[in-house]
Amino acid sequence: MAILSTPDFNASKMIDQASLTFGYTGDENGLSFCSPLSLDVNADKSLDLICFFYTGKAGFHCGDTEGFLKGEIKDGTLIEGKDSVKIVPCR
Repeated sequence: MAILSTPDFNASKMIDQASLTFGYTGDENGLSFCSPLSLDVNADKSLDLICFFYTGKAGFHCGDTEGFLKGEIKDGTLIEGKDSVKIVPCR
């Protein structure tokens, strides 16, 4: 999972990484770790936060097409987002 930064928002420094949840509803607590190295995944010259989640804890089912992320900025502001997911293998 990449959480994108902007010139005004440094995801790696501003997000409370321990607060992050991701999955079918966004409430699934399956954070494995966030990388200590930031990368520019969308080529906008801002370094983005890369986090890894345990897929078995995400609660996805065959045919699900969206995943939800929730968390907090270190000042207590709640954040959430969603993006497409593809469940493979789907049986």
